[in-house]
Amino acid sequence: MASALLGAMLDPRTRANDPEAVRYVLDAVNRPPRRGMQRAMASLMLRRPSLLDRLERIDVPTLLMTGDDAMLPIETAREQAARIPRGRALHIPGTRHLPAMEDAATTGAALAAWLAEGGR
Repeated sequence: MASALLGAMLDPRTRANDPEAVRYVLDAVNRPPRRGMQRAMASLMLRRPSLLDRLERIDVPTLLMTGDDAMLPIETAREQAARIPRGRALHIPGTRHLPAMEDAATTGAALAAWLAEGGR
């Protein structure tokens, strides 16, 4: 399970070049009791009610950032952002599920630019 999550969470370049990021993800997966982690994953993936119908209610500027992420592909992020009145989606290339960890400089610059634009 840890290997599959590692592949989903981190880009191959990050896995090859950033041992601290790899340790972070592996610790997050391996630290909780195995049965607890399995239950948490099942809850997230199988039994969690959809909140998509509530996106229109978000009344603050919202930035959805994602990489090449199978859990939140950029197309899905764009569709979700379009339902949020002041929503926007941004793709951070060369990252997966943790763009801020994998490319802090690009993510930070993108967030700073978005904030400078007033969150538009």
